Amino acid sequence: MTSTGYAPARADIQALVTLVNSNALLNRQLASICQLNGLRASGVKADLQRRIVSLIQDSATDQLSFGQVRASIEQVRNNSQNGKSYSGNQLQHAASHAAPPQPSHQQQHPVHLNSSGSSASPRSSMPVYAQARGYPASTTPGASYTAVTQNDRSTLPMPQSINSLFSFKPSPFYEPISLLTDIKTCDPAIMTNRRTVTITIAAHELLRHLTDPSVKIMALCALGNTGVQEIAFPHQSELKVNGADVKANLRGLKNKPGSTRPVDITSLLRHKPSSYVNNIEFAYALTNKKFYLGIYACKSYSVDSLVGRLRTGKKISRQSVVNEITRKARDTEIVTTSQVMSMKCPLSCMRLQLPVRSEACKHIQCFDATSYLQLQEQGPQWLCPICNQSAPFERLAVDDYAKEILEQTAKSVEQVKIEPDGEWRLAGAEAEEIKDEEPENSFNLDDDEVVISDISYFGGRSTATPARSHQMPSTPNTNMGVSREGSSMPRSAQSAGTKRPAPDVIDLTGSDDDEPSAPPPKRQNTGANGYY
Repeated sequence: MTSTGYAPARADIQALVTLVNSNALLNRQLASICQLNGLRASGVKADLQRRIVSLIQDSATDQLSFGQVRASIEQVRNNSQNGKSYSGNQLQHAASHAAPPQPSHQQQHPVHLNSSGSSASPRSSMPVYAQARGYPASTTPGASYTAVTQNDRSTLPMPQSINSLFSFKPSPFYEPISLLTDIKTCDPAIMTNRRTVTITIAAHELLRHLTDPSVKIMALCALGNTGVQEIAFPHQSELKVNGADVKANLRGLKNKPGSTRPVDITSLLRHKPSSYVNNIEFAYALTNKKFYLGIYACKSYSVDSLVGRLRTGKKISRQSVVNEITRKARDTEIVTTSQVMSMKCPLSCMRLQLPVRSEACKHIQCFDATSYLQLQEQGPQWLCPICNQSAPFERLAVDDYAKEILEQTAKSVEQVKIEPDGEWRLAGAEAEEIKDEEPENSFNLDDDEVVISDISYFGGRSTATPARSHQMPSTPNTNMGVSREGSSMPRSAQSAGTKRPAPDVIDLTGSDDDEPSAPPPKRQNTGANGYY
């Protein structure tokens, strides 16, 4: 390409690209622009726009070539109003004069002109860009076409670059580093009309970005075109890359503006072969608002990397937390007692790993950094889960007071008590000890049942020993056995044994001959049975 050594302004390039992609140019006008610049003039409107945009981007490093392309576009736009005709050489000459002065210290690539002002090249009748692309002379029309002069061009309204007017709200999860395409304007689609916006990206343009695995290609869409914008897609919309549907949530959380994430399309893009052209289709319907869509190369950051930044970032010192607790305790209008601080994250209900909270939060309860960031990655809202106040990433800080408690307590501890003086202790320690003893008591009762089972067998055998003999002091460990055995006896037998006191102690170690002739008083009514 013939270079002038001076590149056009980026704003001018984007303005021209925006004009081509707008509805200001009809199909026949786009075909004329392609024909004038040696491009194929057949195909649908999207194909014509893509060729012209590619032509503009390729000429972005040379002011002369860019001026040639811009002059051809302006000529086609005003062909119906301007009846003057210029030859291709005159258009090239006007475009070169429209370029800014060249810096004298830069090396220039000379362009040899003859006395008529035309190029010395045999393909002088071709537009500059067509010559640089190597198109044969027969493919470029030799007929003259209308151009606008420097004064005429200054009166034409040029579209303003949308890229310089707005930006997306920053996020810790990604950072746009390069705009790969122009910003597409998505006009309202009222009633049942369905609109489709097509964006093309050459594979060779992706290679220089995808060498870094942390760089992702993302689709970002906004509702406005001025100031800082949040990501927002039309409610009824879908995205396709090379014919494949993109599985992504384009709506965000219901009734939560700003909760929509950018769409990562990296895995669906092809970067080989280098000549391949990726086709991105964005279809939408049922909206009366304008949206603005762009494809960006973004530097992405994982949750783990962000947690690492928090570990080495801002801190809420232990002393500042204690001072805040004691300050509230000294307030005469507030009756302060001990408060309970949970060691679990309110989001995941698991033990805190890295306790954080916003610097603006007035409470001492913390939430886990990993759980919070994972939630924001799915649907960014950046609200404290405890007080529901704003808690953006840049305001998060590690609480050293809570971190100290976590380091000095066992993992089984779920909460601690914070005293008005700022000291902490385990909550319900005595209750924990009682709870630990309850299984031991139940174990003793189980042992008693086993012993009772043996004793009841001994007490159940046939013997002439009176029932009160079980209550003798000399009988070891039979109190429980008597009680359990007595429960299985008739109620009348139990009452008889308890009402009649034992006047004598019967000795069972002696022989039957030594027994007195008279039976004991207890056996008075059994003499008639002939027992003796």
